[in-house]
Amino acid sequence: MKMLLSLCFMVLIGSQVSAQSPFKNLVVSQFGDSILVNWTLSGGSTCFDMHLMRSSQGSDFGEVFSVPGVCGGADDQYYDFIDTEDLVSGTTYEYMVTASNGVYESETVSILFINAGDVQLFVYPNPSQTEIQVTIDNKFTPAFFVELYTVDGKLMQKSREVSNLFSINTTALPPNGYLLKIVTQDGDILAQQFIVQ
Repeated sequence: MKMLLSLCFMVLIGSQVSAQSPFKNLVVSQFGDSILVNWTLSGGSTCFDMHLMRSSQGSDFGEVFSVPGVCGGADDQYYDFIDTEDLVSGTTYEYMVTASNGVYESETVSILFINAGDVQLFVYPNPSQTEIQVTIDNKFTPAFFVELYTVDGKLMQKSREVSNLFSINTTALPPNGYLLKIVTQDGDILAQQFIVQ
C-alpha cells in the first residue's frame, strides 16, 4: 500500500513539473511610440511553436509574434519583440507567451501605453514614485551623459548610459519637480521635466 501511494505521489509530482511554464522574466517597457517585450525561455526546456500574445482593455488575447518550430536548448534563450501594431495611446495592454498548443503559458504582464510621438526624449511614468523609464530617439547614438537636477538647479545624480532605453531609480528622491538633462556624443542637449510623488 505504501509503495502504491509513493508511486501515485511521484506521478502527481512529475505531472506538475512537466506542466510548469518554461518562460520567465517577461517584461514590457514603453519604447518611444512602441512597446518593447523581453522574455526568457529556461535552459533545458523544449517547446513547440512559441507565441507572444497581446490583449487590450480585457479583450481576448491575439498573437502579435511567433517563433515557429521547436524552441529550447541547454542554456537560457532570450527573446525580444518591439510591438508597434495598432497601439492606441492611453490603452492598457497585457502580454503573455504560450507554446505547445497552450500547454505552456507565461505569467501575464501589463503596461499602460502612452504614445511618445516624435519626441526626442520621453520620460515615463510622469509623475513617478519608484523609477522612470527614459527613451531617447534612435537617431542619437549612445553613449549619453545623464544629469538629474532639482527645479532650483541642484545636481542630484550623474551617470553615463550606453543604451537608448534605460531606467532611473527615483525611490531615494524626495517628492519634487526634477529636470532630466541628456548630453549626446555629438553635443546635443535634450531635457525633460518630471515629478516624483
